[in-house]
Amino acid sequence: MGRSHTARADLTYILDILGGETAVGHSFTGGGDHPDVERVPVGLLGADYEIDSGRYRIVKIYNGENWNPGLQAPLSGPGIDARVGDYLLAVNGVELTAGMNPYSLFDRTADKQTVLTLGAAPKMKDAREVTVVPVANEVGLRQLDWVEGNRRKVEELSGGKLAYVWVPDTGGGGYTSFNRYFFAQKDKKGAVIDERYNHGGSIADYIVDLLSRELFGFFNNPVGNRQPWTAPNAALWGPKVMIINEMSGSGGDMLPFMFKLRGIGPLVGTTTWGGLVGRWDVPPLIDGGYITAPRGGF
Repeated sequence: MGRSHTARADLTYILDILGGETAVGHSFTGGGDHPDVERVPVGLLGADYEIDSGRYRIVKIYNGENWNPGLQAPLSGPGIDARVGDYLLAVNGVELTAGMNPYSLFDRTADKQTVLTLGAAPKMKDAREVTVVPVANEVGLRQLDWVEGNRRKVEELSGGKLAYVWVPDTGGGGYTSFNRYFFAQKDKKGAVIDERYNHGGSIADYIVDLLSRELFGFFNNPVGNRQPWTAPNAALWGPKVMIINEMSGSGGDMLPFMFKLRGIGPLVGTTTWGGLVGRWDVPPLIDGGYITAPRGGF
């Protein structure tokens, strides 16, 4: 069939339909012998805009974690004079107006120093130049903003008494998120565990075991501020609730099932996807593509 991208895409579509008719879920297909295509790295600033006075105006800046290489925020780093309310007037000296696609001026700027012209007013007079490094992808910045926004909302509504922990999956990333947020909030009186949009992975008995830990007792401490410590020494002992939705599946089905079975706390939300099967040992196709099928179900 040669190296036609269209022909391979058509084959992928047929395989996708075939998998959907013969499997109960976890039917994925893709890859294969596609021609090399140049990808243009468009730069992104990690910001939301509105159109005002014929210009693009910054209405939100995503902060990220500039100490974290995967979450660097172009407009919020040390010494970068960019503010909510600024107008984005020009990029690398080319003036930007509301009649233009703003991303057209960020062609090939990802990960490269880029000069922005910003102003408190929608005109070039009294504007200032700021050098930033746009990123190729804003997903991490926007996801962190959602998580931290949820955490602050739980903090506010509970008067500082409840922890908030999001578990995005039941693989390495989900365990990292759980460990980071769960153990950092041991001083709280209870916890909201959020597993909405959990796209699965492994069976997260590790998480459930920690959530169901029981307190054996305290050790006294006669020095300093006499703060006692617990045995086990790491857990949240208070009541817990888990939030679920229909966008959670596979390992994201199993986690709330185990949470409920253990009697850790109530489930709140909408029923999860319901596709708890596993796939493994999938051989590749001859052109490097793949098609999967479930190998086992719970």
